[in-house]
Amino acid sequence: MTARSSNTRVGQEQAWRARRGHQRTVAAAALLIGLVVVLTVPPGAEARAQTQAEAYGAGGAAQAASFGLRPGWDADAVLAAVGAVAEVEPLMGASAGVYRAWPRAGGPAALATRLRSLDGVAWAEAPRPVSAYAAPNDPQFWDQYHLLRLQVARAWETSPGSAAVTVAVVDSGVGPHPDLEGRLLPGLNLIHASTPNDTGDLNGHGTALAGIIAANVHNRTGVAGIAQRVRILPVVVLDESGVGNDQDAAAGIIWAVDQGASIVNVSLGGQWPSGALQAAVRYARDQGVVVVAAAGNDSQPGVRYPAAFPEVIAVGATDAGDEPLAYSNSGPEIDVAAPGSSIRTTGFFDTALHEPTYRLVSGTSFSSAAVAGVAALLLSRNSSLTPARVEQLLEDGCRDVGPAGWDPQTGAGRIDAASSLALLEGGSSVGDVTAPRSPDGVTTFVADNDESARVSLTVSLHADDDRAQVEVRRTAGRPARSTGEGGLVAVLDAPPGDQELHMTDDPVALGFTPGSVVYFTAFALDGVGNVSNPVWAYAYLPGGEVEASPMSSEVVSAASTFRDVESGHPFAKAIQALAAQGVVEGFSDGTFRPDATVTRAQITKMVVLALGWAPVEPAPGARATFRDVPVAPGYPYAHVEAAAVAGVVNGLSGTQVPGDARLLFGPYQPVSRVQVARMLSRAGGEKLDLPPAGIVLPFYDLADDAGEEVAPVWEMGVVRGRSATGFAPWSSATRGQVAEMLFRLETVLASRP
Repeated sequence: MTARSSNTRVGQEQAWRARRGHQRTVAAAALLIGLVVVLTVPPGAEARAQTQAEAYGAGGAAQAASFGLRPGWDADAVLAAVGAVAEVEPLMGASAGVYRAWPRAGGPAALATRLRSLDGVAWAEAPRPVSAYAAPNDPQFWDQYHLLRLQVARAWETSPGSAAVTVAVVDSGVGPHPDLEGRLLPGLNLIHASTPNDTGDLNGHGTALAGIIAANVHNRTGVAGIAQRVRILPVVVLDESGVGNDQDAAAGIIWAVDQGASIVNVSLGGQWPSGALQAAVRYARDQGVVVVAAAGNDSQPGVRYPAAFPEVIAVGATDAGDEPLAYSNSGPEIDVAAPGSSIRTTGFFDTALHEPTYRLVSGTSFSSAAVAGVAALLLSRNSSLTPARVEQLLEDGCRDVGPAGWDPQTGAGRIDAASSLALLEGGSSVGDVTAPRSPDGVTTFVADNDESARVSLTVSLHADDDRAQVEVRRTAGRPARSTGEGGLVAVLDAPPGDQELHMTDDPVALGFTPGSVVYFTAFALDGVGNVSNPVWAYAYLPGGEVEASPMSSEVVSAASTFRDVESGHPFAKAIQALAAQGVVEGFSDGTFRPDATVTRAQITKMVVLALGWAPVEPAPGARATFRDVPVAPGYPYAHVEAAAVAGVVNGLSGTQVPGDARLLFGPYQPVSRVQVARMLSRAGGEKLDLPPAGIVLPFYDLADDAGEEVAPVWEMGVVRGRSATGFAPWSSATRGQVAEMLFRLETVLASRP
């Protein structure tokens, strides 16, 4: 095997980088095309341009019909017939045989019907809507279950949010936080009279609310807010302990209204009615401002004030399973509910560490912020909506998650952004289009003995899910990307709850042939057929043409090679296989020590031995590639030099000295997870696939240049993150982790021609 050539590598990296920027490029190109159309109307086409301009609706969608010609017909005669009732032009030239027609009277649907009756017209249709896929690249988006429950990505297709909408957060202040950069307006501090302009958050409560409402979206950072581009107006009425009084809260509401706020979120309250607070919320309502407030977290009947006032949208809390939270206050004043348990959002910005922080928060405070965010989407779409109309749209779009009809814990139900926006557009409430959460993982184990081989497949599931079943499919060559790909292994009933689904079956029945690699991909499906993202693992069946290879049945048997790596150890199979090949060794006491760290020289030797490269023995007068790996027989020089020649290892940047441009290698330094991933990617070379177009690595802590090189081994399942969104790139890699990754690479390469 050889490493990927540098030219090929550069080309693939450029393609990967280009794909990552595809959506931005398309958007820019679309804008440019629009400008060209305006500037290049040909002479004599003014009348047609006017007809076309009038045919565009307020939303900018062309109100023209499109049609195609039947083969063999006189194109000029057909176009003349169409031209009698509409203005006609080819769609991007006539080469594709597609034309667009602007009606001189009536709409495009009526014109399409008329065109279909003409001889020589093969088909005709009115314009049909298409939209960009709205799932953002914020790495923790898929951990924000509340966005999935509220169908926020679907709602963005109609109303992503507008900077013309301002949401006042009357709370403990906001920020600073990079995920709120550009979202914050100058606010007011009513707690500290000496610093009225200081609206920074010393408690954290307000920052969490602001992130739920309007954290920046599509910025490859942290979390996503519900309402894109919406502005946050911070009003400080709570101190460092989260305590304030009703008069300051009332003053904050009135001030926010006078500053032009569209929505006021009040995630605070008291046990007793307050004349000051009621006057403030009445003033806001009279000025056309929506007021949203939290019901309270006292685990009892009795909604807190100001949520209990009729002028306010009172919000209760639900959990990830759409069950009412036990501590969410209840009462006849509850209007709607929203997720309020373990909501991932913005935390403090640690200026000492220079990195953003994120946190999980729970309570009706954060349910209120979610409702304020959805209200902001409605007002972004139609700024003339009254508070009463906003409340009605929120209630009518709710999912009835409690007892049938209104109930004192969830009111009209759990809000749904997509449904409320559909109602605003004059349609009906949309069905559930939120995909269930992916299974937590898929693991496989091949047990082999003299009599038979069995494949054990385990699918691990998370409690916070609305799935109804799990579908497992098998493929060869690569994992399945959809439920229609590959062979169906099983459809398993999978109600919500932490659980594992186990299958053990004859390998032949599962699609194996001896010596083959088969991928098992699991999809979760909910009750209406929405499908989760795939989760997969591969399994290798010994035998066949590769019986004599190091990965034989003898190697992957259940017998333990080292006394601290028993058969149930997660890395047992990999360690046993590599030990049989001589790639890894144990210690004199019979242990492997899988949790011990690995040095850069050790991982280099393992890669060279695993891929079967010949170590480089010293030649007379040879000069080492790295200053700190001197020319000498055997380890580490022979292996480090072989890997350097293959382009698999690099030195430590910035370690040159005057008169010697060579770098240091750091052979005895611990190797990090990202360094291992990069080495394995280079070692795998062209036998590794890049992710499909549109797939972006989910790791928020992986720099772009590292991500481009890690992408192939991530795509092939050789390396994985520490969590769904974190790679932990600079954590030291352990002996067990390296063995597992290297064995996966061997398995993938063995399956490739």
